[in-house]
Amino acid sequence: MLEISKKAEESHLSPIRKFYPYAEAATKKGVKIYAMNIGQPDIPTDNSYFNAVKGIEFKTDAYAPSLGRPELLKAMEGYYNRMNLDVKASDIVVTTGGSEAILMAAYAILNSGDRVIIPEPFYPNYHTIIKSVGGEVTPLRTFPKDNYTYATEKQLESAMRKNTKAILITNPNNPTGTILNDNDMCTVINFALKNNLYIICDEVYREICFTDDKITSILKYKNARENVIVIDSVSKRFSCCGARIGALISKNEKIIESATKFAQARLSVSTINQIGAAALYNSTSADYFRGIRNEYKKRVEVVVRELNKIKGVHVSPPKGAFYIMATLPIKDVEDFQKFMLTDFEDNKETMMFSPAENFYASKGKGKNEIRLAAVLNEKDLIRAVELLAKGLSVYKDTM
Repeated sequence: MLEISKKAEESHLSPIRKFYPYAEAATKKGVKIYAMNIGQPDIPTDNSYFNAVKGIEFKTDAYAPSLGRPELLKAMEGYYNRMNLDVKASDIVVTTGGSEAILMAAYAILNSGDRVIIPEPFYPNYHTIIKSVGGEVTPLRTFPKDNYTYATEKQLESAMRKNTKAILITNPNNPTGTILNDNDMCTVINFALKNNLYIICDEVYREICFTDDKITSILKYKNARENVIVIDSVSKRFSCCGARIGALISKNEKIIESATKFAQARLSVSTINQIGAAALYNSTSADYFRGIRNEYKKRVEVVVRELNKIKGVHVSPPKGAFYIMATLPIKDVEDFQKFMLTDFEDNKETMMFSPAENFYASKGKGKNEIRLAAVLNEKDLIRAVELLAKGLSVYKDTM
């Protein structure tokens, strides 16, 4: 009998996407769905991207260089240099979205059985990627009552295990919105240096910070340059998820050399989308980032306000990114999400969220938590939370 790998068996479907079959069926029945399950911004992609793509006059859409097209590498270098960060094109490997950058980082540093510390809840694909290369996740427990903070020496040390090779952090965090300020980052760096760990820092939400603590990049800490691998992407920063353009950045030459091998093995990233992405990096100003930050801050505040009106719902207001974690007064949010798509509608409308269980590695956690993405306009966000409240009322009556 043919068997699939244990790696595949131990991996999970994405909680962000696994309910699409139910959503499709609901849509076919004429039900409108307010999608707050996926971080797909509705903010328009800047026209510079489309103009650059329209201006292409190639006769053949050929392979790009494995590490990235020169104009995109130069544009990314300029973006980091404008933040006073000493990043050169030779420190960058262009990837198919941030997800491939995480995969390359994992391949570059992990042997079978090596462990990666990740504060939980975390982006579920981290777990799938690390397992796929033979690694193991050590969850660093955080709690809503503490606003999901984890940057203390005591908490970090509690997660150390034999064969721990790295710590993976997201700043700002998806899904909690937690941010690491300068003191927090220094704590994490000192912990990594003390224990000879790599730090994989996912910075795709870098500009979306709602506090006075200015986030720049972990790359500014020169004492940790050999330890640091940064993950970046145009998806959220430029509202350009479909381009699938990301990057792995490191000052560690061995990391770049290793990533180069994997980049050559997969040949190259989309030529056309790299040209569009270069235009985004070259044309986007600080005013643009200020605008999206203010817009997401307003949206997040609307969602938190509306959630706080629902009896039994607990919310931890995020400090960055555009996600909101909420605890619901029910036992099984996956069953509730299925109910919302198959058995509930209000004036032919319903909504979607992401059940949080697979945002955790600790067994039994997240069964009553959800993640909401504030990627709709204000009116639609209010309606979506209203539908959540109405659905909860009906669902509780059926329990």
